[in-house]
Amino acid sequence: MSKVLMISEQFIKDNSVIDENVDVKLLRSTIWDCQRDYIKPILGTDLYNKLESDIKSGSVSGNYLILLNDYVAESLIKWVVYESVPTLTYKYRNKSVGKGSSDHDNPINYAEIKGEMDRWRIKAELRSQDLTNYLCAKSVLFPEYSSNVDLDDIKPKNNNFTIPIYLG
Repeated sequence: MSKVLMISEQFIKDNSVIDENVDVKLLRSTIWDCQRDYIKPILGTDLYNKLESDIKSGSVSGNYLILLNDYVAESLIKWVVYESVPTLTYKYRNKSVGKGSSDHDNPINYAEIKGEMDRWRIKAELRSQDLTNYLCAKSVLFPEYSSNVDLDDIKPKNNNFTIPIYLG
């Protein structure tokens, strides 16, 4: 199965805080995971598959191009940065998991990593809600948004915010 990415590794490097020297292998896998974990539940199965098919065939145009460039890419890039924080902090090697460092960097502690992830999660949730609001307002332009009827289809969600509060 070939994986169709909705944004490229270079797009991430050009439009985010992620440095040019980050291995594309790490980014490619993170983009794919973020598409499946965060974007697909927003779009729903049918619209996600339509975009994926159009990207693969090189035929994204019109309202779908606007959706992809102005909303999906904006949300996806924030989720990729969010998911990249631990991925780029820890290195998975043959014998162990270690924390990467260089001569000019100082390793950060877990609280700093968590704070950075929280910051990016909030940005990603805001962009995801922008995507959801756009789809709800323009649903007539995207018939696939409301056509998820199969039992195994993911139906689009309408709220993208999480609340990290324990009420128990």
